[in-house]
Amino acid sequence: MKTTPSQYLLSIIVVSYNTARLTQTCLESVIANLRTSSFLKNQSEIIVVDNDSSDQSVKFLKKFQTTQKLPVKLILNQENLGFAQASNQAIGQARGKYLFLLNSDTIVHDQALEKLVVDLESASASLGLLAASLVNGDGSYQPQGGDLPTLFSLLVQWLSLDDLPIFGQFLPCFQKRHQKNISQSLSNQPVLMGWVGGTAVLIKKQVFQQIGLLDEKIFMYGEDSELCLRAARAGWGRAILPSAQVTHFGFQSSSANNAKLGEVKSLFYIFDQYYPAWQKGFLRLILNLGCFLRMIIFKLQGKTKLAQFYQQLGSAIRKNQFSV
Repeated sequence: MKTTPSQYLLSIIVVSYNTARLTQTCLESVIANLRTSSFLKNQSEIIVVDNDSSDQSVKFLKKFQTTQKLPVKLILNQENLGFAQASNQAIGQARGKYLFLLNSDTIVHDQALEKLVVDLESASASLGLLAASLVNGDGSYQPQGGDLPTLFSLLVQWLSLDDLPIFGQFLPCFQKRHQKNISQSLSNQPVLMGWVGGTAVLIKKQVFQQIGLLDEKIFMYGEDSELCLRAARAGWGRAILPSAQVTHFGFQSSSANNAKLGEVKSLFYIFDQYYPAWQKGFLRLILNLGCFLRMIIFKLQGKTKLAQFYQQLGSAIRKNQFSV
């Protein structure tokens, strides 16, 4: 799939699936951002892809399209194609120099879009992906991204070695949970990362033109780390901009357990595609140990359902049910 020539500075891409009310709030925050930006309001477009929602999403989106002055394009799928394929539909039609991938369960804070575009415009030419800083609905910091997936960074994450006093925070970890300074500093200086989440991320169109689009073999969860791995190998930098904040409510189209299942499935896929075959055995061992550790901890805490989930997940890993 090829991308179209740039005619705008910014293309905002939102994938919708049964989140009508949240999608409305999200798009309203986007419009508010664009209206208050002197150089974005006339150089931006919005593309929304609906993955066959059964709620009021389509009805709202059609009305939204007719009431906006700036260009709004709708892509209405007849089935749920997943995040990667739906995003690629929009990326292929996007006419912006920069593409902003945005989850529908978000609220873009004031000036966040302008800050991201200005920073990416002025940053080093090698910086290709710049994510917003995420916060929860109560305003607390929401971790995202981390170090690129390796056996060691996954060992640190799944065995919670990053929780170790003093030096744990310095270990490479696939999912960073202890970088509160990112949101607290509100700095205009990008914080370099191995990979950044696809929740709210600005990406140069050049990146997609060089390395290709999102991997459609990943239905949901993990497509962002896979994209960042390809970007890293092509020399593109990845970072988070603390001063550009986005509220992310999370798990509105799915669940935390589905997210963990998707993460595990994508990890096996990524290791199958990009790493030597011998590493998959060690990956399986690390994930299985992590599941066992979590099962024990949640049992001791009386969290029976979570303990059962990790017991079942560990069993599936041992049975090679996630093999590609």
